[in-house]
Amino acid sequence: MVILKKKYPRIVFRLGRRKTPKSSRVWLARKRDNFSRKWQRNGSNILRNIERNCGLHFPKKAVEEGIEVYLYKWRREDGDYLGDMKETEPLRLNIYLKKRSTWRTVKSTLIHELVHCIMWQTYYFDYRRRNPTLFEDYFADEMITCIVEHIVLGRKPSRKICREAFDYALSETKLRLARVEHPQKLARSLIEFTRSYKSRIRSRKSSILEERPRLLRELPSPLPETI
Repeated sequence: MVILKKKYPRIVFRLGRRKTPKSSRVWLARKRDNFSRKWQRNGSNILRNIERNCGLHFPKKAVEEGIEVYLYKWRREDGDYLGDMKETEPLRLNIYLKKRSTWRTVKSTLIHELVHCIMWQTYYFDYRRRNPTLFEDYFADEMITCIVEHIVLGRKPSRKICREAFDYALSETKLRLARVEHPQKLARSLIEFTRSYKSRIRSRKSSILEERPRLLRELPSPLPETI
């Protein structure tokens, strides 16, 4: 019997496409080559661990097209970000490096962003669930990604890790909410909720305490449903 080898997305490290001094591109290129070699040795184990601890498989589209990891020189305006991705571009992630960055320091950031990737790839490419809500997309998304990152790295749960996950999710939610440029979808939802709220309250079918969790469930994500 022939046992087929499990297929995972091909991870390709590339230099980012923003203006960077030539001297910096030299050490960025060295890190790209080094990370590529490290990934060749252990990348499939990392992806296997991510799938196991997410309870998901990377969708067929991701396996066929691969995931691109863009490396950038960290700039002051990048702030505390070591990596990020756009939910609507789940086959691409970005890593921000300093000259002293090593595979050991970058590995956790890479895993964190790959956990984001598998969630959003599954949502957009292999849709099996309802449209998520704003706080599911933002707050819960960031918190659970932090938790899974630590699990994949083999770290035992602790009060410190959970506190860090909470603080990170809270700060990211504030930033992402502040960047919402087109809140029309949220406004329409609130108008509909307000109308139905008045009806339920006046008919004594509900109360403000029952409506509070309903609002959180019905407040839609500002992200597009499809890409």
